[in-house]
Amino acid sequence: MQEITLAGYQNIRTHMENSWKFIELRDDAGNPVVRLSTDDPRVSWTHAPDAQTLELSIVLKGDDAEISLPQKFNSSVIFGQASGGDALAPVTDFALFEMATTEDQITVRHRIEVPRVGA
Repeated sequence: MQEITLAGYQNIRTHMENSWKFIELRDDAGNPVVRLSTDDPRVSWTHAPDAQTLELSIVLKGDDAEISLPQKFNSSVIFGQASGGDALAPVTDFALFEMATTEDQITVRHRIEVPRVGA
């Protein structure tokens, strides 16, 4: 059995960027707070081209329509659809953040490693 080629790994990363489009932020009890897609200007892939580790980032502010203050954030997860479905990568926990005012802002960078960049 052979390992896939470098081009094969790059094809997988490109597929992920094109179809793993939704990031969900959850509270400290694991309940969904918001799920947004890369079609939203607050969500974007922020890794370097051809990077081994893909990074999907989201920036939310206390005055965003989806936020009810106060709001706690404690994890992120990646999906392929706007609602329901199975997570495409493990839930990533981060330090608890409580958004208390409309001036508060959170930036979450969810990283997914896809092996084999380079020879």
